[in-house]
Parts: sequence; C-alpha cells; structure tokens
Amino acid sequence: MKMALRALLMLLIVSFLLAACGGTETPTPGPATPTTGATGQVITSTTGTSSTVATPTTALMAASPTAGAATGTMSGTMTMTGTTPVSGTTGAITPTAAASGAVTPTVDTGVGVNGGNADQITIGMSQEPDTLFSPNAQASVATYILGAVEGNGLIGIDNQANLFPEIAERVPTLQNGDAKFTGTGADQHLEITWHIKQGLKWADGSPITAHDVVYAWQSIYENPNVQVVSRTAADKFKSVVASDDNTVVGTMLSENEAKALYAKDKNRYASYQNQSGAVVDPLFATLMPIYPEHAYGKLDATKIQASDFGRAPLGAGPYKVDQWIAGQAVVLVPNPNYNLTNNKPAFKKIVFKIVGDTNQLLAQLQTGTVDLITSDATTTAMIPQLDQIARSGKIKPYYVPGSQWEHADFNLNNPLFQDKSVRQAIGYAINRQQIVDKVLYGKSVVLNTWITPNITQFYATDLNNYAYNPDKARQLLDAAGWTVGSDGIRAKNGKKFSFKYSTTAGNAYRQAVSQLITADLRGVGIDAQLQFIPAQQFFGPQGPITLRTFDIAEFTWVSAPDPGCDLYTTAGIPTQANGYTGQNDPGWSNAANDKLLNQACNDATIALDPTKRAVVYKQEQKIFNDELPVLPLHVRLDISAAPTGLQNYKPTGSSIPFTWNIADWRLAKLTSSYKGARPFALSKPE
Repeated sequence: MKMALRALLMLLIVSFLLAACGGTETPTPGPATPTTGATGQVITSTTGTSSTVATPTTALMAASPTAGAATGTMSGTMTMTGTTPVSGTTGAITPTAAASGAVTPTVDTGVGVNGGNADQITIGMSQEPDTLFSPNAQASVATYILGAVEGNGLIGIDNQANLFPEIAERVPTLQNGDAKFTGTGADQHLEITWHIKQGLKWADGSPITAHDVVYAWQSIYENPNVQVVSRTAADKFKSVVASDDNTVVGTMLSENEAKALYAKDKNRYASYQNQSGAVVDPLFATLMPIYPEHAYGKLDATKIQASDFGRAPLGAGPYKVDQWIAGQAVVLVPNPNYNLTNNKPAFKKIVFKIVGDTNQLLAQLQTGTVDLITSDATTTAMIPQLDQIARSGKIKPYYVPGSQWEHADFNLNNPLFQDKSVRQAIGYAINRQQIVDKVLYGKSVVLNTWITPNITQFYATDLNNYAYNPDKARQLLDAAGWTVGSDGIRAKNGKKFSFKYSTTAGNAYRQAVSQLITADLRGVGIDAQLQFIPAQQFFGPQGPITLRTFDIAEFTWVSAPDPGCDLYTTAGIPTQANGYTGQNDPGWSNAANDKLLNQACNDATIALDPTKRAVVYKQEQKIFNDELPVLPLHVRLDISAAPTGLQNYKPTGSSIPFTWNIADWRLAKLTSSYKGARPFALSKPE
C-alpha cells in the first residue's frame, strides 16, 4: 500500500495495515466475476471466486470495523504527523503464548466496576500487544497500556489536540523564549529548551532528570543497532545535551547540516534533499523522548526489548505492569511513586483483558465481565447493540468523530474528471448525509475538507457543504456538455459518462457506502460501475492506488494530531519518475495550494505560530473545497464504551490513546439502591 511521506506515522502501523485495509484478504486474485447490484449496475469483484454483493440494506447490518491502525504519542516515542491509508478491520497480533507454543492456564483477574468492584476497571481488547517496548511498539493496543504506564512524556497532547506539559515545566514556544533561532542564513537552526519539573520520580522511586532525555535520544533513537519504528523525529536534531539535571537543550538541524546528511545517506535523509531554511517541525515541543537511564542504561540497548522491560517497562505514569498473562490479560496496579500530577490513581487494578472474539467481548460488556471496550474491537454494526446495552444505565457508548475520514479520490488524469464543475456536480449528486444516517446510524458528520473536525484549531467551517441537490448536479452537467441519452446515461462527444468506482473487497461497510453512492450517481445520468478489489492488491505496489490507475477510488485516510502538509502537494503526486512515492493520489496540482501548504509547515514564521498557521490552513481548505480534487464523505467513528459513572474518560478520536489522562479517571459516587442481577447503580452520567 501507499508509503507515507511522513515515515514517522506510516512506520508505526505498517505491520498491520494490510490486515486493516478492507477486511478479508484474498491471497491470489483471479479473474473478475461480474454480479448484479441492487440498482442494476455491473459489480466486479476481483477476488477470484463468485461472490454475492450485499445490497445496501443487508450491508448496513454488517458494517465492518473502523480502522484499527495505531499511531500515538507515548512517553518514549515521537509525536506523529501525517496521514496513512486505512480501511476496514483491525489486524490481529499473535499472542505471546501462541508464539511460544505454551498453554497458559486461565487466570481469574477478577471483576471490575460493572461487576460490583469499584476498585477495578476491566478493559476488553481484541488483540494482544507483541511488545511494550515503546520505541518499537506498533500495535494500537500497546499504546493503550503504555499511556497508563509511561504517561505522556515531556509534553503531551490531549483529546482536543492541545499541547500540555507533563514532565516538563511548560511547553517550549518561541513566545516564552524556550525555543529560539540562532545563527544566520543556511546555518540558522532552532534551539529548544525543556525544563524538567524538579522532584519527579520513575516508578522505582529514582529521580527523573534531563540525562534520561539525552540517553533516550542518543542511546536508543540515534543508535542504528536498536530496532525502532522510526528515527525521523530524532534525526531532526543535531545534538541533545543536559545543561544541568533539570534542563535539556535540543538543537535542530540547519539547512547546511540537513543537506550534508542527505549527501551522506540519501535513503535515511531523503526528506532533506531540497531543504530550504532551518529544519523545523510544528510539533517540535513534543519530539523529545525520555527513558530511565539508571535502569535501561545497565543493558545493551539492543537487548532492552527482549528483557523484562519489554513486557514490564519502567515508566513514570500512574500505573505499572504487575502481570502479563500471555493470551489473557495485562494487569496494572498503581505506581506508588507517581507524582507527575496531583491526581493519584483511583483504582487498585486496571485489567486489560484480551478477548479475541469481538462478539464475546460485546457479550461480556453486557454481563459486566468487562467494563470498557476499546475502538480496536468495535464496529459500526455494534452501534444498535451498544445503544441497547446503554439503556441499562451501566454503560455509556462513545461515538467520537475522529481523525479517520472516508473519501472518494478523482483521478485527475482521467478526462472525465478534469472539469471542476463536473467534480462539483458529483458532490451535489451524492447524498452524503444519507450515508451517515444509514451506515453510521447518524453518529458521525459529513466532511467537506481534508482536515477533520477534531483538529479544532485548523478545521475550516465556512466552506461549501455540497448539500444533496441532484437538480443542481444536473444543471452543472448539462452546462458542461454532458447530455442524457436514451439509456439514461450521459454522454459527450460520443463518450458515455461511465467509469469504475473502486474500493476494498470483503468490507460490508464499503459495500453499503459505495452502493448508495453509485445509485445516487445513476440518478443524475452517471454510470459508476462498482469494482471491489482485495486490500492487499488495492494498496499494493502494483495496485490501482499506488500506480494511479483507478477512475474513482474510495478508502480512508487516518491523520495524526497535526495535519501535516504532504498530502496534496504537487511534489506529492506519485509518478513513474519518482518511483510512485507520495500521497497525492488524485494528482492535483495547484500553485496557490502548494504555496499555502509550504508556508504552513516549512516557513518558520508561520509553521511555529499556531494562530498564523490556522489562518493559512483555512485559506488552503477553501481552495481544496472549491477545486474538489477529492470528495470527502464523512468522518469515521472512534467507537468505545465505558461505565456510565466513569468520570474524565475522554477518548481522543485520534492516534493519542484513550488512556492519556487515566490518572484523572474517577468513579462517580455509587448509590445504595440496587436490586437483582445488577450489583449496583451508578450516578447520572457527567
């Protein structure tokens, strides 16, 4: 599938994206088998076997899970930016026990809040992590646990994508002087100072110091022998030094230094080929990792993951690992030395219970065996069941429109879509609100831009919403010279308006969405023929996305807390000349758009000023919304469910794990009035 330009994001999820993209994978695609859809259009499924494509009605009842790709910020990792293609279902992580061939006896980890025990929260997950060594942890479920064990590092990101200091005293900015430019011309560089709060402790009681930051950067991320997800963020720094026990200074690369590194290693430092000005990053404050030198430093850094720390990392978060029962659960208990915040852990035990069968997980939620289920295991098809369970008063579902967004890419090399008014007509012809209402049960929102609403400071609202208006679509098509023929399909200069609408196979959610879309298009005289392709082929190196051979392609992008700037630039158009690298799959080239995106991420006077950057992003989104090289459909949901009385549970809808503020979790006061099977009643939701 597509390799992201921002390698930091892509590498974090590359191990299971193929499983995440589109549900069932077909190893060897065979000849396309035509079937007939609900509206009479020909539907091809390149799965090698005959298949019956569900009509919108039946497909709605079996909608597949939202993406399970993991990206995140942990105590030791770098903040991710950029976008990664995702669709369909989550990929499974092989349990440790299965890997070793050992059979672990079932261990009773007890019940939690909804089982009558107010001292425990039992969190149900569908997968088991492969490691808890965060530099190389790639699964979303690992980030959930690490959020509780390692915390948020020097600087964290909250559920509204705001930065906040945790180990550091404050967020370094140009305004407060903790970030500043030094040098001139091509030798200018950004210098960042983090002041470590005094008196903070690791879980073993040892002090947290600036030397732990230097160790993490130098001995782990800049050590070529240590396997890590990505070195992209670490490589932006030429030096990291501790000026005293509580002060660390990171100096980012100058233009000359960046170009020198590129000359030395063109693969590792490819992004510096055309570096202009000092290397900067809008999230520079979050880029520095931290690990306990006094503990990890006693080991060869290449052996940390294989040591006990790979299964029970030493962190500074509110909880620590007590047990990892292979194939069953990871059990956390309070960190007795936790002092990153004034809020002490409220629960005596946090159990991450591994239940591979998502139907069983839902049943356990209903019976109170688990208290909370996470987005790695939930699907849109569960929404009616979750709403029904919620009526008991014990569970509150959370449907958070997150950073994943479904969209349809126009291939702008195709003459059918080179006229902007035609693309706009297609936007008006599709009832996107109906898709939200029927497929997502009204729980999400229609999207009109490439930045999702959860990135509040950069999200533009004053855009054309392309509200469903088939009459306007017909008018635009008529004006563009596309006239309706006797068969009801439009044509121009003897060429019918007919094309393939491609998306991933084996994905009921996609079947539902795409069939509603093609039915709407037929209503205005456009013949869109559905083509379902196995995800491995769809995103593969010879597939229609990579080689840009599609007509219209539907899939999902998942964004990090920062939107980045690489997605829709001219330089990001995949071509044979550049080895099909880049993510601008539509092939959209617009000089004004390129200029604004360059300012947003590379002009230090704008990229490092959130207020100015927001203005630029919103200007760019107006161009995108008018040109419409991509039709955004809707925001995919981050679905979870938690005890009704659990306060301060704030799922992010982004790559930041829901445990980012687990130290603040509290249980509302229990009432004494309860009867029957329900062990207790919880107070009203907050």
